[in-house]
Amino acid sequence: MPSIRIESGSDKGVICPIRSEWVSLGRSSRNDVVIRDDAVSSSHAVIAYLNQCHFIEDSESANGTFVNGVRVQRKRLKNGDEILVGKTRLRYFDSSVPEEETDEHVPIRRRDSREIVNAFSARTPLPKDNLTLRRAHENLKRVYEIHNIITSIFSIKELAEKILDIIFPLFDADRGYIMLAKAENAELDLIASRKRETDPGDSTDVAFSETIARRVLEKEESVITSNAPEDKRFARKQSILGGQIKSAMCVPIRGRDEKLGVIYVDHRGASGHFSDEGLQLLTMVANSTGIAIENIRLYEENLKMNVLKAVNEEMRETNRKLLELESLKEDLINMVVHDMKNPVSNTMMGLDMIAFDSEGEMSDQQKDYLQMAKRNQFKLSEMITNLLEISKLESDGLQINKASLEVPDLINRIIERYSATIKKEEKTVTVSDDPAVRRIVSDERLLERILSNILSNAIKHSHPNGEIFVEVVPAEEPDSVAFSIKDFGVGIPKEYHEKIFEKFCQAGLREIGHRTDTGLGLAFCKMAVGALGGRIWVDSMPGKGSRFTFVLPGALATERQ
Repeated sequence: MPSIRIESGSDKGVICPIRSEWVSLGRSSRNDVVIRDDAVSSSHAVIAYLNQCHFIEDSESANGTFVNGVRVQRKRLKNGDEILVGKTRLRYFDSSVPEEETDEHVPIRRRDSREIVNAFSARTPLPKDNLTLRRAHENLKRVYEIHNIITSIFSIKELAEKILDIIFPLFDADRGYIMLAKAENAELDLIASRKRETDPGDSTDVAFSETIARRVLEKEESVITSNAPEDKRFARKQSILGGQIKSAMCVPIRGRDEKLGVIYVDHRGASGHFSDEGLQLLTMVANSTGIAIENIRLYEENLKMNVLKAVNEEMRETNRKLLELESLKEDLINMVVHDMKNPVSNTMMGLDMIAFDSEGEMSDQQKDYLQMAKRNQFKLSEMITNLLEISKLESDGLQINKASLEVPDLINRIIERYSATIKKEEKTVTVSDDPAVRRIVSDERLLERILSNILSNAIKHSHPNGEIFVEVVPAEEPDSVAFSIKDFGVGIPKEYHEKIFEKFCQAGLREIGHRTDTGLGLAFCKMAVGALGGRIWVDSMPGKGSRFTFVLPGALATERQ
């Protein structure tokens, strides 16, 4: 089994078997091979298995990856190669680790040569004489060398350019092109091209025979023509006549299950420039190219999947930390708010005692100051209660206790709470309740807090001498009750109709002149109405006031029964 042996550092001598097609190396514990070295990046490099070979690729590490002393981005590994990551030396073995290492070169196994022959020259005719045998051997040798070169390339464009670099001098061609078929419409897409530098007809335009290339792609058969203008298969084709093509070869690039594209070369000199032997060689090169292209695409797909996996893991870790921070924040807020509740309650009690004991002894100004202090303490108490109950609603810890209640008594009690402010600002509150809904079933404490928050907002945002209307009527849904509170104050822009029900989302309203507190009241209302199974919304326009409406389903059902 292939393996990596750590040859320096604290883990010297540790052998790490390579059991999968993708093995990651780095300092992080998430890697397959963990290297305890501060000079090693968290995700330093990967070892990938492609086309029966192992390759090492640097993962954009800080200090780079070295193979046999040379810094590499991507490198095919051979038995005994020394790998340096950070300050740690590793050694790669393509089989089990030998008991004693030698510096001898690892020979190429004979089986590899037979595999290349079987894969790329199944239709090569048997040689009939020594010259033919020698040429066949040279061609196989070239294909084997080409195969070894291109399997270490991980970019399709780079692969195509390398293939043309190799075959151009082999066939003494004037022009060469590699084209791949587009998956969506099988049209040919030019990937790489070469032209003879001394060609007098050279230009920057792409000028290959589309007739020949399309025939090869459609029929998936190699084509050679020794005299293209006279060839009956392509007679009078403009791409041949216009390109002044004399000899041409074009072979298909095949994948395992599909046609991938074509390799095309031509010559504009004498007829008969290319031979059947050359066509066989180009066909074998194309077969090797097809395997390399599929391996590159598989590698790219695996790379994307591993990158997405790493990003996903990082996002999960970040999300976990954020949730922890959010939980800590909520715990801190709840602790602080809970500790504030008693001092605020004691302060309110003290103010009430001062007002009672000093009746008749305070001036009007002192009474106003005392009332202002009581109002602010009440407001602070309301904010504390909102925070505590929002926390309970978010954690499903708030108990709902539904019972029969008198709606007019509840509303009058809430209005009385704000009577001093209403009287001082000379505002009026008008209540309209339908007799059919004067008694309902709901959680009285929650309902009182919902109405109190909405009425408080209406009073605060109404103009002096303004009117406020409270209405309770049967809703359209069966056995449901609709509550609405309308004012004629500053109004709310449409873009804030949803945002105002979010926690701490009042900054935008402050910018346009609204008087706002913490932004908790309406957030509580939305959550509390939701806990009662209802819904809440606002209808408002700037300068024309606002109407807040919420519907409680089933509030009449139990009462009627």
